[in-house]
Amino acid sequence: MNLQELKTFLALRWRRLSWETTFIILGQAGGLAGALIGMRLLTQLLDTSTYGTVALFITLVMMSGLVYSGPLSSWMQRNLAPYRERKDLDGYFGLLGWINRCFLWLVLLCVVILMIVGTATDRWWIWPTILTVGIAYLFGANRQMMAMQSAARRRATTAVHQIAMAWLYPLLACAIVLIAGATATNTLSGFLLALVIIFASQLFFLGKICPKAGLKFAGITALKRPPAEQLKSVVWLGGPIAIWGVTGWLQLYADRWVVGYYLDLSSIGILAVSVMLASKPILSLSEVVSNLFYPIIVERAGEANSALRIQRALRVFKLEMLTFTVLASLWMGLAFVFRYWIVGLALASKFQDAVKYFPLLMLGWFFLALVMQLHQMGTLFNATRRFLVPTMSCSVMALLLAIVGTSRWGLVGTTGAFVLASGLTFLVIALTAGKLVRSKKAALQAQAPAEYSRLSRTALTTRRSYALESSAGA
Repeated sequence: MNLQELKTFLALRWRRLSWETTFIILGQAGGLAGALIGMRLLTQLLDTSTYGTVALFITLVMMSGLVYSGPLSSWMQRNLAPYRERKDLDGYFGLLGWINRCFLWLVLLCVVILMIVGTATDRWWIWPTILTVGIAYLFGANRQMMAMQSAARRRATTAVHQIAMAWLYPLLACAIVLIAGATATNTLSGFLLALVIIFASQLFFLGKICPKAGLKFAGITALKRPPAEQLKSVVWLGGPIAIWGVTGWLQLYADRWVVGYYLDLSSIGILAVSVMLASKPILSLSEVVSNLFYPIIVERAGEANSALRIQRALRVFKLEMLTFTVLASLWMGLAFVFRYWIVGLALASKFQDAVKYFPLLMLGWFFLALVMQLHQMGTLFNATRRFLVPTMSCSVMALLLAIVGTSRWGLVGTTGAFVLASGLTFLVIALTAGKLVRSKKAALQAQAPAEYSRLSRTALTTRRSYALESSAGA
């Protein structure tokens, strides 16, 4: 490759990345705007206790996301490129369809049991719980399909559905609340209806990746039981993520239940909106950076069995971490300075106490966003089990700190406990990720020590060649 060919290649590469970055930013910006405007509308229509009740049910949805859809989404993002290289997308979608069909049967069984219990006991929480089960299934399915679209680098499709979900969620909930009354059941009904619409749309667009992919993913077509080796790969990668998802839920969402036990539903509502204000912009930045860099990292790593590919992937990963840290730090500084204006704009007057808590919570979510990016190392090297014990230990620590902090100092204690636990979790996971990378490099070097010296010689020769061509051209 001569100097002119290199310039042409880099120009085309930059053009594609700029196009992808535009859609990633549009998707996250539109989603963030929808979430914040929706929060303003919901806090205007719901009182703090009702909002707290909805927040408690949503924590159950997040449990399903962390234990089921999250691990499966990680497997899907990691393995779409390898399956595509092997020209086996039918097997890829067939496997996912079979797993989702099994999960759907479990969801239907839960709904039937809850309906029987509700008919017999007439408890108020039965119907909100049934709606929550449906939301959990559709939320997980939509998350998986977005992960596939992102892995396939279909940025426009991903952005459109992110924006649609963020806006339909609150708008349909507000519409039903205005018609039927400001209750938790009506709010959750609006969420469910929004997810049904997004689900149908995503099934259609999934067919753009592979013919009949949507039907296969939904389990509608006839599907055979996947080979044991395929199921084993899902369990091997997603199993540890599912296990630490349980303990991760303790760190991310159990504090709402702790606050409900020691304080009241109104306090849960204040905490929930504070967490939303703190986490949504940080996580949106993290998603923008990860959606831009992670598919490139996966493509460069491939099966993660080559020293050359590992080195290239790690260089991009370091750039990802640096980019997110700079952007998030800038946002946190601005948000702290304008915190009263932000809270006044985003929340109704009855939720204004959130200004006391959300600046500190931002710092905690910054640490957790870094942790989420570090977990990519486990997925990349198919070694998620390495993070299992550290993550579980940190989550139990976070729960204990939340109990102590809330019982002694109320919501201030809850906030401080979250920040302390998040910072300690980041330190532990960073050490674990560094150890994993070093062990992977050592293993590859032991298998093929000549490859490293060849890489160095090749890089040096290439740089010299470009320097000579540039001198000659001058």
